[in-house]
Amino acid sequence: MSTGHYVEGLSNQQRLLAVLEAAQHRGATEASWIMAVGEAGFGKSKTLAWLGIKRQAVMVRAKADWTPLWMLNELAEALGVARQRTKQRQFETVLGELLNKQPLIIVDEIDHVARKLLCLETLRDITDMSECVLVAGGTKTALETMKGHKQLHSRIFDVVTWGAASEADIAAIAEALIDVKVGDDLLAEIRRRSEGRLRLVMNALARVEAFGRKQRLKTVTAEAFGTRQLTNDERFRPSLVVANNG
Repeated sequence: MSTGHYVEGLSNQQRLLAVLEAAQHRGATEASWIMAVGEAGFGKSKTLAWLGIKRQAVMVRAKADWTPLWMLNELAEALGVARQRTKQRQFETVLGELLNKQPLIIVDEIDHVARKLLCLETLRDITDMSECVLVAGGTKTALETMKGHKQLHSRIFDVVTWGAASEADIAAIAEALIDVKVGDDLLAEIRRRSEGRLRLVMNALARVEAFGRKQRLKTVTAEAFGTRQLTNDERFRPSLVVANNG
């Protein structure tokens, strides 16, 4: 399996890009936050990392112990500007660079600061004054917590909820990353047993590829793969029973 390669055109990614495009034409400039929310394992952080590279964004990962100054220091580092000794000077330096470059800002793992009002207020000041769009990645719990702060809730332009990968998504990943063809029936089984979680999908496809290579198959069908284990996750034990009508 090809590693280190991000497959473009998947459904969650396309929905995020559509919202980003809409945000560029928003009426209220202060409503500049896009929340990317969902459970772990569906590929949200990988998509945000890809987006960061694609859009040359200023990207940071929130930390459990973040203070406003620590956060500003990491933003400064992502912007390539020198750190300052005080919060005020660091804020002014970061804001000046943002006003100059107008980049997309991405903050992943926003859950770590969902209850840290000083950090959130600092981010709000930054986006209000720079008019930069901010994409915040986290869970629905973080979203609900942040909605409790009225001054922040009004800054949320839209919410993109990460859903399960579709069969079309899994087929696109298989075509891009593995060198055997996966039958439609096996794609459906991978989708069912992984519940569309990309981490489990990737594990399953790696096993399918290894099986196909060993058996020298150009296409691996559900019948050929049989009841072999698709993933290490114990919640998804093999359950496939293939009827042989031959």
